Amino acid sequence: MKKFALFLQAAAMLLCPVMAEAQTLQVAADTSLKLVLQDLAGRFIEGRSVGVQINLAPSGILRKQVLTDDSLDIFIGAAPGEIEELSKLNKIQADTVKTLAENEIVIVSSWPLRKDQNTDWVSLIKGEWERVAVASSETCMSGVAALALLKAKKILDDVEDKLIYESDSDRVLDNLKRAQVAAAIVYRSDIRRLQPRATYHVFEADETSLPPIVYCGAVLKQSKFSAEAVRFLEFLKSAENSQTWADYGFSPVEGQDRIDGAKSKDEENTGAAHSSSQEKNHLAPNTEKDDKK
Repeated sequence: MKKFALFLQAAAMLLCPVMAEAQTLQVAADTSLKLVLQDLAGRFIEGRSVGVQINLAPSGILRKQVLTDDSLDIFIGAAPGEIEELSKLNKIQADTVKTLAENEIVIVSSWPLRKDQNTDWVSLIKGEWERVAVASSETCMSGVAALALLKAKKILDDVEDKLIYESDSDRVLDNLKRAQVAAAIVYRSDIRRLQPRATYHVFEADETSLPPIVYCGAVLKQSKFSAEAVRFLEFLKSAENSQTWADYGFSPVEGQDRIDGAKSKDEENTGAAHSSSQEKNHLAPNTEKDDKK
């Protein structure tokens, strides 16, 4: 599993290593949240006797890690279905669920376009673009949405041999930056990582039927520092940080935090099951072909 770690700690804590070790939140978060969480976690620890360690990987992988790693305090995934699955397994504190932000996919290419050239991405992917990078639908919501987009446009069968599947969005971006592919289907929040920006063409997906990419976080029942973990999620959700989410290419979410399928404390005590007729968002089974390098 590809895993990145960011250890953030207040300067005052360096004077008290025992407290630092005892008050370090372990956060498992989707890879696409790397930049925004670096920023927000750095602000959160200012003036607090707490550290934050962010462990990054595709949330489909992290969801499985939660089942075996009892050191984690918070899980932040890219689809509500992931929180629901953990709730069914009695792994989260349901009353702590926060819906933090939304994302969407776009099509990005660094190939030069002639002034007289058709700029319809559907025509380009069916024609001139020979290799297009996408993330795995088994672990990444961007991969789920990418395949749904191609199916919605009724071109998946036509372009399937052109698709280069990667394990996460970082590898997809690397392929694009190195010009190993003509285009890539990525998160909108990934655009700011492509420099110089002027060399890349961004095409809107222009499709309303795609599965939503919604970042939901919850404190895990195994957390040793539940109170601080709740404060961190509330900080991420706070109105004062809405602009930060927007600056990094996300759409902040206001209002309801309850995720269908997650039981409240009252329901857990009474044994009442919460049901919903709404369609759930889950990472798809792996139906992809082997990478074509």
